[in-house]
Amino acid sequence: MTVRSAAVSVASSQTRLTTAQNRGSATAPSQVLVQNLDAVLPVFVGGSDVTSVNGFRLAPGTHASFVLVQEGLWGVVTSGTADVRVLETQR
Repeated sequence: MTVRSAAVSVASSQTRLTTAQNRGSATAPSQVLVQNLDAVLPVFVGGSDVTSVNGFRLAPGTHASFVLVQEGLWGVVTSGTADVRVLETQR
C-alpha cells in the first residue's frame, strides 16, 4: 500500500492536491482525505477545472474523503491561501 501525506497551500488559482503518479485505477482506486485547516476560508475541491462556482465546498475546519479512479484532485480559494492537509492511500 502506498501512503502519502502533504501540507498544501491552496491558492486562488487551481492547486494540485494529489500527486500525478498516485491517481488510482479501476482495480486500485486512490483514497484521499482532505482537511481544511483554515479558520476563515472555504476550499473548493474538484478536477483540474475547479472554481469556486463548480467545486465541492469544504468549509473551514472540516474534512472530506474522496475515491479517485484515474483522476487528480485540485483545490482553489476565492482569495489568499488556505492551509490544507492531504492523505492519499492506494493499494
